[in-house]
Amino acid sequence: MRAIARRRATSFVLALAVLGAGLFGARVLWAGDRVVFEAPSVFGKVRVVDRADGVRVLGFGDDLEQSAMVPGKPDALVYEYTRTIAAMPAFLGKLRRVLVVGVGGGTLPGFLLRHFPNVKVDAVDIDPAVVDIAHRFFELPKSKRLRVEVGDGRWYVEKSRARYDLIILDAYGAESVPPHLATIEFLHSVRRHLTPGGGIVANLHHNSGNFQAMLRTFQEIAGSLWVVTPPGTPMTRVVLAFPHKTVIDKEKILQRLGRWHKAWSLPFDLAHNVREGLAEVTTRDEKAEILRDGVSRPAGP
Repeated sequence: MRAIARRRATSFVLALAVLGAGLFGARVLWAGDRVVFEAPSVFGKVRVVDRADGVRVLGFGDDLEQSAMVPGKPDALVYEYTRTIAAMPAFLGKLRRVLVVGVGGGTLPGFLLRHFPNVKVDAVDIDPAVVDIAHRFFELPKSKRLRVEVGDGRWYVEKSRARYDLIILDAYGAESVPPHLATIEFLHSVRRHLTPGGGIVANLHHNSGNFQAMLRTFQEIAGSLWVVTPPGTPMTRVVLAFPHKTVIDKEKILQRLGRWHKAWSLPFDLAHNVREGLAEVTTRDEKAEILRDGVSRPAGP
């Protein structure tokens, strides 16, 4: 649910603000763009805009992009963070059931359903308007393998008894990660829903004032923690957490991603961001705050 820089001379400052992230004031409307739908939502007015460059975006108000796709080309993932998360199944031994917290335009659930024919996806989003838009305007399919629930992500996790091979945390309000979805208590709840060998993936932002605190909080619940920084997008961080110490064979993962890329005829290099940006987190910032219920700051810029 992020924005990309647009190739216009007047957008240089904007480009610096939105490399890999769309919650930092990326403008939705430009000359030549067309609003195809708008409605009230949990976070104010939500808009679907067809941009002049052929990209369709979902945004809140006048200034924020949260999701993007190319109509008719759902595999042309627009944002580097979605391309990175799309590669995360290669780190797992199996992929049978996935939970996505934060639907947005439905890019990630749709990708998983298309390319993993045996996977079942549960997805939850607090905003009913966003869920409706994902189906109507962003090609999120209706499928027996997809269950979408409207509600708070933490409420869903804490009431659920399901176990997942992969849990993707990509829930944002209009401007930040809701604080109750960034605390150690929440991450412990998420961890309890993993199958043996399962992992947690989270979309974070390095320029957030809380980034080090979020990373430190993940370290408290993880036996192994890895971060992918896609080249050219210094503000984007995709975190991969395993509850137990896990050895990763990067070459085997890259080979698997290469096979998938060829078999799926993807219009981008699925292995690129992992190849160039994967690093294990082996040190702790002992001065960083561990985010806790009731005392934590908003987990965003």
